[in-house]
Amino acid sequence: RPVSPSRGDSFVLHRSSESAQSPSRRDLNVEDDAEYSASDPQTTSIESLFGDTMQTCMNLELSGIDNEQLSAMAAALSTNVSVTSINLSYNASLSDESLGVLAHGLAQNRSVCSLNLSGCSTITDPGAATFLKALSSHEQLRTFNFTGCAGVGDRLAEQFAAALTATSPGRLCVNEVFLSGCRLLSDDGMCAIAHALRRAPTTDLTLLAFQGCVHVTDVGVTALAAALSCGPNLRSLDLSWCEALTDLSGVALADALNENRHLSHLRLVCCVGLTDD
Repeated sequence: RPVSPSRGDSFVLHRSSESAQSPSRRDLNVEDDAEYSASDPQTTSIESLFGDTMQTCMNLELSGIDNEQLSAMAAALSTNVSVTSINLSYNASLSDESLGVLAHGLAQNRSVCSLNLSGCSTITDPGAATFLKALSSHEQLRTFNFTGCAGVGDRLAEQFAAALTATSPGRLCVNEVFLSGCRLLSDDGMCAIAHALRRAPTTDLTLLAFQGCVHVTDVGVTALAAALSCGPNLRSLDLSWCEALTDLSGVALADALNENRHLSHLRLVCCVGLTDD
């Protein structure tokens, strides 16, 4: 059965009856095969798991969380000051409604700085955009990861762009945004982000990842390249596997790098439309 961890322990829910191990890092891990029964006296209650237990953890690994557990976790976040990272990746039960519950909890939290929603295929573009809007004044959030959220795209990108250029307290201070594999991202979303970078070149944003965004073309990338020429603080840009790009994008990016002294990592792996010319 699960045991209550002391500070410095990991808390793991297993299907077996063995006690949780205690590695050095402070994680709370709800695995995909985790089994929980509120009526089982040998099982830690939801309130304890996402209340007292969570106070000892910095990283929450919650790919196996269900909606009841997510609601309890979100409620506990309002008073939690130790959690800095939440990983909900590849959670098939995470919906737009779930995001609303999570946003409510995060809005009252000031310790979480990294949120991983990668591979959550049931999230929609309007739902993700509404979620981001609700968190735009969260000053501590630094990393958003929507990698592989196939139902997400332009709406989220446009909301992200709006949050970058908003005045305080609605301005987003994020450093890293991962939109790789967001199949609904097109030139519209890319141009919105590019426009935001031109308007706010001193933004805190240092990394953008668009790997595998197959609907992004030269139109979006040339707009982004023009923004890079204005000297934003962006350090890393990933456009790998954006198969619609041609040499027009390559030339635009090369010209931008002549003006930009901040960008140090540009990935164009498997952009099959780019040639050596």
